[in-house]
Amino acid sequence: MRKLTIIVSFLFSLINVSINAEGFASFEDLLFFLTDDEKATLLNNGELTIFTMGDFQLELTPPVENSTVIVEEIASGKMTVGIEGLFLFKEFPMDYFFQHKNSAMTYLYNKLNAVSTLKDLEYYSASRERMRTLFEESYVINDPINKKALPDLVFNTPPNYNSYYIHQKDSSFGKSESKVVCRMSSDNIVLTIINSTPLYYSVVKAIEAEDMQIHLIVIPTDKGILFYGVCGAKTVKMKALEERASKSFYNRVKALYGWYTGSLNSEELRKLVNGQ
Repeated sequence: MRKLTIIVSFLFSLINVSINAEGFASFEDLLFFLTDDEKATLLNNGELTIFTMGDFQLELTPPVENSTVIVEEIASGKMTVGIEGLFLFKEFPMDYFFQHKNSAMTYLYNKLNAVSTLKDLEYYSASRERMRTLFEESYVINDPINKKALPDLVFNTPPNYNSYYIHQKDSSFGKSESKVVCRMSSDNIVLTIINSTPLYYSVVKAIEAEDMQIHLIVIPTDKGILFYGVCGAKTVKMKALEERASKSFYNRVKALYGWYTGSLNSEELRKLVNGQ
């Protein structure tokens, strides 16, 4: 039933999502498709996740501008395993944020595209009961063939649409190149990462090129910054690989949330607004 609700919500997203006088989304209206218990879990615990093995269909995607692209990408990719997560970051000065919305949205945009800062990002491995490095290498490149390293992209006025390539080496799938697309609107930012090269688990090809997708949405709301992350893939039909992928995908989404919110600094935002 919820999947039908999600489809309807996208068709009427511009009507259903209330934007208040300050120009940001109402948490309640934005996540109207969640049950009261699910909203309480998100508000109290800061996290709500769903893992799917098999026919992967989205259930937690917020109905905002550009999020229909995510639904279409996941559906066309015919994913066989995936994780969705909603996270709420309340430790940010939202009142100040909305007093300086344009500068603040630029700040959020540049932080989300700071690919080089993903290097040495760690996550907690429950199976190993210790912290592990997720990305040993991470940087922008000119293209997947020449792989010339480039600095992170930084904008004074972010474009509505931008794309580029990145190189990464992670602890689960080794080295790979991916295409990144970032879409910007007045009240949210959508980042999509799709692998341009195959991913390997040890010596076994686990995921073909363009068969793994990561989508992130950043939405300022009246309750804090809502972070949505989804990681899905069409994997080789091997139980061990699917189980490995499921754990890796959750770790990836959770680590990306921690990385992003950990980079947000209210004093840094104030200095940016004041031109310091």
